[in-house]
Amino acid sequence: MGISTDTIKKVANVIYNELGIVVDSNNERILGSKISTFLLRKRITEQELLSKLTDRNFFKELISIITVNETYFFREKEHIDLLVKLIKKNRSVRARILSLPCSTGEEPLSILMACLEAGVKIDNIDIIGVDVDENAIAIAKDGVYSYRSVSKVPESLKAKYFVSINGAYKVREDLIRKVSYRVGNIFDKSFLRSLGMFDFIFCRNLLIYFDRVKREEALKNISLIHKTGGYLFISKTETLLGLNVPYKREFIDGIIVYKRL
Repeated sequence: MGISTDTIKKVANVIYNELGIVVDSNNERILGSKISTFLLRKRITEQELLSKLTDRNFFKELISIITVNETYFFREKEHIDLLVKLIKKNRSVRARILSLPCSTGEEPLSILMACLEAGVKIDNIDIIGVDVDENAIAIAKDGVYSYRSVSKVPESLKAKYFVSINGAYKVREDLIRKVSYRVGNIFDKSFLRSLGMFDFIFCRNLLIYFDRVKREEALKNISLIHKTGGYLFISKTETLLGLNVPYKREFIDGIIVYKRL
C-alpha cells in the first residue's frame, strides 16, 4: 500500500509537535512504510487515519510503530559503572534515578543489577523508568527478553537475575517490581513534575531525534526535576555543546557527564 506524500507530511508534523521527533526527507519513505503497516493492522484508510490524528488514544497506538525500541542490557556500560561509583561515594543519601526513555526496560534494570552487584542496598535507590510508548512499558513490566537483549550480560548475572523460559530470559520478579514504570512524554511538564526530583537522569539516544529547538525544550523540561549538582547521562553520540540549557559538561574518569547547575 503506497502512502501519499501529503499523508506522510501530516503525520510527520503531528509527530514533531507531540514527540519532538524530526522526520526529514531521508526518513519519509521509512515513515510511509510504517504508516502502511499500521493501516493494514487497523484496517483503516488514509482518510480515517488523518481524521483520528487528534484523538489522544489513537495517537498512542500510532506511537508504537513510530518509536525505536532497539536496545539491550548494559548498553554503554561505562555510564552505569560511573553512576554506581557516584552513588557509593554518597551512601548516606537515597539516590533517585530516572531512565527516560526507558524503552522496554533494559536500561533501568541494568542500573539496578549493577548497583546490587556493587553492594548498594536495594532500599537506598529508587529507579523510575519512563517511555512514551505504552507497548514498550508493557514489555518492561513483563520483564521477558530475547537472547539479543541479554547478549552483553555476563553468564554469572544471567544465572543470578534471570530465569530461562522457552529460549527467552525473564528477569526476577522482585527486580521488576523495584523499577517503577510510567508512560509519559518528556514534553509534558506537569507529568514530569509528578515524578518528583532526581539525583541522576539517564536520557540516552533520544536527543539525536530532535532538532535544536526541541533538544533545548526537552533538556529544560528535565532540568525542572533534576536536583542541583545532579548528573545527566546522554549517549556518546550526543552532546549539549552550544545549547542554552542549565548543564555543565564535566569529565569524570574520562567519561563525559553533564552536571545540573
